[in-house]
Amino acid sequence: MSLFRLIDYLRSPRRKVFYGLPILISIALCVVASNAYSDDRKKSSFKDPATGMEFVYVKGGCYLMGDSFGDGGNEEKPVHEVCVDDFYVGRYETTQGQWKEIMGNNPSSFRYGDNYPVEKIGWDDVREFLKKMNKKITPLNPPLFKGGGKGGYRLPSEAEWEYAAREGGRKVRFGNGKDNIGADTANFDASPEYKRPYSIPGQARGKTTPVGSFNPNGLGLYDMSGNVLEWVEDRYAENYYKDSPKHDPPGPVDGGYRALRGGSWDDDSLNIRATARRGVDRRKGADIAGFRVALSIPKEKTANTVRQTAETNPVAVVPPKEVTTEFPKSSASAIPVADQPEVKVVQDNDSSLSKVSGQGAVSTPAADMEFVYVRPGCFDMGDSFADGELDEKPVHEVCIRDFNMGKYEVTQGQWKEIMGHNPSYFKDCGNNCPVEQVSWNDVQLFIEKLGQKTGRTFRLPTEAEWEYAARNGGAIEKWAGTNNLTDLADYAWYEKNSDRKTNPIGAKKPNGLGLYDMSGNICEWVQDWYGEGYYSAGQRQNPTGPVGGKLRVLRGGSWDNRPSLMRNTTRIWSQPSTRESFYGFRLVKQ
Repeated sequence: MSLFRLIDYLRSPRRKVFYGLPILISIALCVVASNAYSDDRKKSSFKDPATGMEFVYVKGGCYLMGDSFGDGGNEEKPVHEVCVDDFYVGRYETTQGQWKEIMGNNPSSFRYGDNYPVEKIGWDDVREFLKKMNKKITPLNPPLFKGGGKGGYRLPSEAEWEYAAREGGRKVRFGNGKDNIGADTANFDASPEYKRPYSIPGQARGKTTPVGSFNPNGLGLYDMSGNVLEWVEDRYAENYYKDSPKHDPPGPVDGGYRALRGGSWDDDSLNIRATARRGVDRRKGADIAGFRVALSIPKEKTANTVRQTAETNPVAVVPPKEVTTEFPKSSASAIPVADQPEVKVVQDNDSSLSKVSGQGAVSTPAADMEFVYVRPGCFDMGDSFADGELDEKPVHEVCIRDFNMGKYEVTQGQWKEIMGHNPSYFKDCGNNCPVEQVSWNDVQLFIEKLGQKTGRTFRLPTEAEWEYAARNGGAIEKWAGTNNLTDLADYAWYEKNSDRKTNPIGAKKPNGLGLYDMSGNICEWVQDWYGEGYYSAGQRQNPTGPVGGKLRVLRGGSWDNRPSLMRNTTRIWSQPSTRESFYGFRLVKQ
């Protein structure tokens, strides 16, 4: 008798009283340990009795992991061989109904029904869900397969997720088994403005859809591209593929960011590809993030696995580009702000670093940097458009002393002059392009050496200074220089017009203070530690951020971001040791 039939027998209302329950339990465990692992047990799917989750059997194999089409980012290369063991994975994304069954609540933003994917959950929330789900397992409701160090229900690894999305490691671009995609085949932002060679223009639904609304891939898995991003087990590191082990790679051994896969309803076709990766603070949830569940089959119980090697499944290794690694933001309240000061920008090539006529630009010959004088003032800091995140509120009054802000982002040429090397990913862009792939810690060393060379004092701007300057002295401006999305391309390099790379500084229009690229091109490190609730208790006069922490703040968004992440009030955070091809900075002169 199979385990499935045995459980059905026990749950039948017509069964007779059974006095040998301990013996029956032993029989059940024997079934799990023997019959369940025979070739007969390789059912295409099974359903968990406690939650109703349906699982699909995925036969293990080897494949070339990473972007083989040349569409993706630096974090998707090099393409490398990976082997995974047999496993089960959820046929669908975990639903709101299933979450409520286990957790007793529903955190989702789109509460349209139990058959919609649960979202607005962090990685830590998912771990708590899985812990409680596994506790519901009783002798009459055991996990089908347990052991191998990964017993019970769990998240899939990155390697397992991509292997399953690509129908067992096939060379396919999307998780539905296709190389082209449109709004009729997946839930994503198919707006014409985000059209790519492999996407079909269509609608942007702007919300989740019921799980299983579109055709599955060849393994019978639904929504592996789009609907909600899916948390996986691994920590995230951009360069992990360079040193990834071949067999069942577990991801980096440390780091606060966890990986997500598959893209969401809010992503364009680039970011819902089967190889697209992003990493987010594991504590952060958003209405684009959900998950699906996996289940292990122990190695020692697995029948001989047929390995598909790189020779039998060849793909081309093509150097890709970079992708975004941050969530979009959402919701806050509106408060009016202070009047903006008028600032005239002039050039001063003298070696003096004092302000010019109280309002203008100064320069220093070392590294040939220009600075714009910003007058003091008070403004209401935070999101006044009600489209921001919790960490952008409450809107609160802040007063800033005068300071000299870098007119441009620090360039590759300036970095090389001071540091003697160029860490940038986009070196071909040239000396007049912003330096990137620099961490907050790297910037501190640059500042120290620049000060030694010039005899002057430099630093990063505070968050408050940065926002005040970006908003033209505290004006109500959504992006640096404009409130109109239709005009944004005149002021910023971003996802729509950047050609997936940085661009020379100062090529777009400046904001009202004469500062260039305050929105887009690269995310800019600021001095402050990050605190999500800091605005509730922050100081009014010249705030400098929390006294300590683990994450530092970046502002302004980058070449790879959508407009929502480039707003003047958007707060991005990262570990101070992190280097990315969209992280750079500008300086303040004391």
